[in-house]
Amino acid sequence: MQIMEGQPMVSYSAGSVNSVVYKLTKLKDCSIVTEGLHKDLMILLESFGQVVVLPSKMNWQVQVWMKMVRELVFDIEDWIDQMPVMPNTGDQQLDLEEEVKIFKARIEHACELCERCDLVIEVPSDLRDPASLPGHSQVTVASHILFEEKTTLVGMEVPMDELVKHLTGEHEKSLKVVSILGMEGLGKTTLGNEIYSKIRGNFECRAFVTLGRRPSIRETVQEILCQVNPSAEKKMNLKIDPRRGRGTAPDLKNLLAELSKYLATKRYFILVDGLWSIQAWKIINSALPNENNGSRVLTTTCISAVAQRCSVHPMDIYQIEPLNEEMSARLYLNLIRQKEWPADHAEVTKNMFEMCGGMPLALVLAAGLLASKCKELPESKISVVSAVEQYSKSDGIMKILQMSYDALSLPLRSCLLYLSVFREGCTIKKDRLIRLWIAERFIPRKDGERRAQEVRGDGGEETRGDGGEETRGEIIGYENGGKGTADEKSLWETGQLYFKELIIRRLIEPVFNYDDDQPVGCTVHGVVLDFINSLSSKGNFVTVGGSHLITDMVRRFSMDCFNNNDKDRDATLASFAMHLSRVRSISVLGDIEGMAGRSALTFSGKIDGTPVLPSFKLLRVLDLEGTYHLRSRHLQGIGGLVLLRYLGVAETAIDSLPEEIGELGQLETLNLRKTKKLSTLPTSIAKQKMLAHLLIDCTIKLPSEILQMQGLEEVSTVGVYSNRSIDSVAELLRKSERLRGLGIRLDGSHLSNDNKSVRTFLMEVTRSNKLTCLSLDCFNFDLLDIRLEFPPSDQLRRFELKISVPVPGRSAHMMTSLVSVTHLDIEIVQLEDEAVRALGGLPHLVLLKLVSSGGIRFSSQLKWNPEGRCKVGVDHGFKCVRVLSLVCRSGGTELEFTTGAMKELQRLTLDFSAREALCMYGNLSFGIEHLSSLTRVHARISCKSSVASEVNTVKDAIREQADASNFP
Repeated sequence: MQIMEGQPMVSYSAGSVNSVVYKLTKLKDCSIVTEGLHKDLMILLESFGQVVVLPSKMNWQVQVWMKMVRELVFDIEDWIDQMPVMPNTGDQQLDLEEEVKIFKARIEHACELCERCDLVIEVPSDLRDPASLPGHSQVTVASHILFEEKTTLVGMEVPMDELVKHLTGEHEKSLKVVSILGMEGLGKTTLGNEIYSKIRGNFECRAFVTLGRRPSIRETVQEILCQVNPSAEKKMNLKIDPRRGRGTAPDLKNLLAELSKYLATKRYFILVDGLWSIQAWKIINSALPNENNGSRVLTTTCISAVAQRCSVHPMDIYQIEPLNEEMSARLYLNLIRQKEWPADHAEVTKNMFEMCGGMPLALVLAAGLLASKCKELPESKISVVSAVEQYSKSDGIMKILQMSYDALSLPLRSCLLYLSVFREGCTIKKDRLIRLWIAERFIPRKDGERRAQEVRGDGGEETRGDGGEETRGEIIGYENGGKGTADEKSLWETGQLYFKELIIRRLIEPVFNYDDDQPVGCTVHGVVLDFINSLSSKGNFVTVGGSHLITDMVRRFSMDCFNNNDKDRDATLASFAMHLSRVRSISVLGDIEGMAGRSALTFSGKIDGTPVLPSFKLLRVLDLEGTYHLRSRHLQGIGGLVLLRYLGVAETAIDSLPEEIGELGQLETLNLRKTKKLSTLPTSIAKQKMLAHLLIDCTIKLPSEILQMQGLEEVSTVGVYSNRSIDSVAELLRKSERLRGLGIRLDGSHLSNDNKSVRTFLMEVTRSNKLTCLSLDCFNFDLLDIRLEFPPSDQLRRFELKISVPVPGRSAHMMTSLVSVTHLDIEIVQLEDEAVRALGGLPHLVLLKLVSSGGIRFSSQLKWNPEGRCKVGVDHGFKCVRVLSLVCRSGGTELEFTTGAMKELQRLTLDFSAREALCMYGNLSFGIEHLSSLTRVHARISCKSSVASEVNTVKDAIREQADASNFP
């Protein structure tokens, strides 16, 4: 049987079979013993590859057999990875033969069981063929879904109008709590979100929080406080505990008192989404004062008793029901972008519609399945969908979810199941998720892309490709210039396509912000997450901490410390140690010290106890990103984790890394971003031959040895404060054959006057035929003309440029040469038409952050001039801009959009003064109504020197124009 190296079936249904076969292939020439093991494993693989059937079709015998094989494969791979060298003594050879004999016996048993139970079933080729990976025609056909931010409210217009009217009644000054009640999947959150967006401006302060089944009440109350009073977050961050090393976590009692005190004099509006318990509501409600200020609270829940406890009067409970057939059809056709039932797969489409039973979530998921244009849609492949079959509302959703899952390729199934690592209701960062997918080996690697140290040759030496060059997977960019084609996707690009595919299938919901034109993260609907968690648990894919009733061998472990104020508050990694002896991946979420002052990362549970992490010798992935109270001493002994390939400690309070980190010879990714107390890195990191992705802040000082590591593929962000440091970066660019991503923060004030080093660096950027992602931060305007002498390589896919020093408007014409820029952050003095046209002419610009630090024709005093705004129309360009942030420090908004302007613009941020906008221009004609693709408008209005009527006038003008554009 031919083994495709490019498809390591590290998935729910295939374990890491191909990875093991690949490693044994490299070892078999070294020993006749391992060659025999390789042959036996190939026989097992042939059976295993044929038994990979749709999970919905697997009986218990198949599931038990596949679980047995997965564990066997994991054990063999662990054995290979721990083998330091080939045996060179008689005793070592005997030990090796004995271990191989045990593995061969287990393989023979698995093969016999497969034959005896007649488990061999042909696997659909499109599920295991790497050529069918998502990201080709499927993504193109449904690309509109990737950028959808607006919610389709079909059949909910009446409920929304009624609830808005009920919540905004001015005659009731006492606190009113209104509850939306209904089963999961009916659109309660969608309805609540739309109501929140519509009326939030009517209140002095507001907050929107989601709880879920196992919420951290302290985190929830703290989030409400920070939303209603943003300055509270800054105050909390200033409370540094020297013993703990970062801002202390306020206890719940103090948070409740502070929140109640702040809200006592405010008219507030709070949306509490996903309430599952009366106890959680009682605690939150205790901090919501009723001072007759006309405050309002809106809750959503599936439980009638909870709704009754939240809302005193029955009239304050609004129960929503499934959509009727007419509204369901309207929503369904809207979601699949059809005006009438499509001719293709008409029977399947209608049968799936019947299965949805008027449940909006089911309709959305069914539309996602149709949008994927997958090969499983033809009627001959989907007999399970029958209008004759009757499903309950919840069964219909589960059936559609199972169909969606069955239609995924094997690697994509693993990527979806991995979401069970994260807690309900959280936003999962896209970059973090894709990096973890890669580290877990879910994403297929093409021939020749395996890293050298995944396998070992004679004497434990690195295996090398032709010409002695290490073979390795590349995460950023793609081969070109005679060394590849544009069709060859890197691991990172493939991961992005997987992420997009899950959005298109509507299995995850994209999250956007104003710092990127692409989704920056995702959330998972509670029903979908329940489905994922169920599959993950059955297949022993991820074990979630919180219960000591673990019966299977744990391979991936997720410990949720957000709930450390409940019955699991004393749980530590050490308490699970007997189940984690062979764990390969650990993720820790939340506060590792908890409310009881215990540490989840020490053996004893004491804060100053011995770290437990070094005891997990088979660990490949360690994700501690965002954990509260993580300190440097928790990483002591980490050098013993010789198989570790991913270490994420971003957004933690570590202030140093142990020198022994250089002993992590397999480490590929080191994420240290937003570690504010970390100022330098140990030189031992330069020993790591496999390190490819070094993610840091510009405040971290890099030893020169690190910038000499020619194996780096991504380094971001490097602080450059001297000629010597920029020379080191230039040398890295010149010598590296692998560097794909580079982030630089340049302080020109410390560079020589002749800018020789800058010119050398820019020349290397131009010459690089590998660099696909470049970020230049604080690139002073004085150096802009130098940069223009060196246009970047055509290889650049993403070029971020930030110019911190204000650019004179008269010099803005020079920006027309920045043809490669995709993301631009710039401040311009005296914004005029010439500068606007120069920016609009940048052909690849997708995001623009524009700060105007001077009025158009005003320098020393405000003056009414209704013609003063710069008009932006169809002839001004901006053909690709999807995100625009406009900050007007002079006060008024200096841009006015006209018909046909910025046709791709989806998100708009305005930041200006209400008083000065009226004084300067005498009107509020922003032209927002002409932005046809707009989905979000965010306005920050300065109230300084303004009266309430002026602020309200501005707010009303923005709302009116936004509603007239595209109902964002």
